[in-house]
Amino acid sequence: MTIYLESEIKVNIWLDIPSFSDWEINVITHEVRNKLTHEYCSTCVMRYGTKKSKYYYKAVRIGKKFPRQLHRLLMSAIKGRELLPHEFVCHENGMPFNNEASNLYLGDAKTNAEDRTRHKKQDMRILNYELTGIYY
Repeated sequence: MTIYLESEIKVNIWLDIPSFSDWEINVITHEVRNKLTHEYCSTCVMRYGTKKSKYYYKAVRIGKKFPRQLHRLLMSAIKGRELLPHEFVCHENGMPFNNEASNLYLGDAKTNAEDRTRHKKQDMRILNYELTGIYY
């Protein structure tokens, strides 16, 4: 973990990403960079789901690997280990673009399904429209 105090107000906390040894993620700004070259990854929007249920998440492409969901990378860095395939990172408020550490929690498939039910599909459609301009 690296902490830089850039001003009296702004603190940047960089955590190592366990599955990518040369890369780190900023807990505050969610930027991902190479620790050696300080090359930053660009953030993109990825669609996940079936034809009936479409969800959009922020993702980053690390090197030449396929894009990784930002919330999974962040939780992996916070926990200090790779996440297992059966572990789900859930959003407390149901907004997939809100990747603040305080909004994320680790769950399983049942927890994730309950989380989606709690936040309702309609809410996700409105959120996706606000973020992408596409209403499904």
